[in-house]
Amino acid sequence: MAALKTRTRTVVIRLTPDEYEGLKAACFEKGMSNFSEFARSELFALTGSGEAEHMLQTQLNEISSQLMKLELLLREVCRAMNQTAAACQSARLLAAQEGI
Repeated sequence: MAALKTRTRTVVIRLTPDEYEGLKAACFEKGMSNFSEFARSELFALTGSGEAEHMLQTQLNEISSQLMKLELLLREVCRAMNQTAAACQSARLLAAQEGI
């Protein structure tokens, strides 16, 4: 598998701060684990090399991105449930104090 090969070559490009932030955001949105993997994947997609591997990686990245979004939503739901539970507990205590 290509991912197991040792990578020994380096490519360096210079970016403006805005370009860098834009690429960093795109990397996060695609769920890539690091910028190098993102850049490699995008370059191979542009050149047509590693097409099958790129397609699988793209699908895996999309799934990863969706999982991250689901995790954030689940945390929001849990937070809302905890707040609701706390409000219910407060209402019960107040009702008990009032003799209701």
